Amino acid sequence: MRLCKCLIGLTLFFFICTCSGFKTSKKVRSLTGKKIVFPTISFYGDIDSTNNSTEANEIATIVLWFDSTECSLCRFENLPNIDYIYSYCYDSLPMGSVDVITLFSPSKEQLPLFRNIIETSNLIYPIYLDDNNLFGELNQFIPKEPQYHSFLINKDRKIMIVGGPFHNNKMWDLYKTLLNKIVR
Repeated sequence: MRLCKCLIGLTLFFFICTCSGFKTSKKVRSLTGKKIVFPTISFYGDIDSTNNSTEANEIATIVLWFDSTECSLCRFENLPNIDYIYSYCYDSLPMGSVDVITLFSPSKEQLPLFRNIIETSNLIYPIYLDDNNLFGELNQFIPKEPQYHSFLINKDRKIMIVGGPFHNNKMWDLYKTLLNKIVR
């Protein structure tokens, strides 16, 4: 009897995991190939170190979008933890071939404090501040879940990879592999 209950429990667990994985892969497939539209938004950072435009002049772009569903202040404070993404794109790949766009769309409540922090920070890399969530409005096909808010786009601004490369070595390896194939 216990064995039967255990098998039923395991079956339900695997069914739930499989359905969850299916929904995730379905969302990723639906995003792949979609064109990203960038609004004209405020830019902060070291203009000389990188491209300070959301214009697609490079072969590929990594987009890291943090909207109001996440704590923008928390994500901003953790930017030094993803420095390796910027370093790889700007130092290890041919100059001007890949850009990283880090885009924040904080909530209206967080906006004044966020704007103050971003303006007084000594930013090394560019940060884009979308204070009216225009990026989200122009790209309504992007799901609300934060795990779908980071992607690699090609020069035509079409999504090639969906998923956050930070804190996920397998995803970061996938980004690097594809970047090396298309850039070199």
